[in-house]
Amino acid sequence: MCLPRKGFEGAKNIDIKAVARDPLICSAVWFTGITLRNSELYDATIAFIRASEDTFAVPCIRVYAYDYLRDDDRQRGNAHAGCGRLEWIYFIPTDASGGEQWIYAHGFCGVGLLVSDLLRSSELNKRFAMGRWKISLQSLTELRVALKVSRSGDATAMNLVKYTLDSVSAGRAVVEITELSLSKSMEGSSSLNS
Repeated sequence: MCLPRKGFEGAKNIDIKAVARDPLICSAVWFTGITLRNSELYDATIAFIRASEDTFAVPCIRVYAYDYLRDDDRQRGNAHAGCGRLEWIYFIPTDASGGEQWIYAHGFCGVGLLVSDLLRSSELNKRFAMGRWKISLQSLTELRVALKVSRSGDATAMNLVKYTLDSVSAGRAVVEITELSLSKSMEGSSSLNS
């Protein structure tokens, strides 16, 4: 699943309502027996993104880092000036043909309204090549591989949650039917006793 690009052209904010991170995804993968390692799922995220009237569950990559090239605030003698400005960075695929555009969103809080840009793959790859974020992902190719693994883990987690919710709903229906049957049998027995 990708986020529909329509409505995000020129948008400067994206509304991320909630996220499901690697603990849920790793647990679902472990529970179902799929052979994905925790290290492969480390940056995997399901972002619940509000767009217009809909909320989309979108597999994406999320990292905690600092954008080293955004600020020119280099302080002499301070090699780690950006440490206090770490933020959550999202790489969200769009439904553009061939995955040629990505939403790059970032903010100090991982949810809510985040500043975002729609980037072409070539621009995103250039940013990776410059070492802009100092993260384990160093190229668009590595991002795509991580996203592929993320999608597999995310689908497993979403299916497990759906199955659980369906089972709970089915269980409630059985309980309601049983309670209804019991109450009807109780009514029948009380009319017999009268």
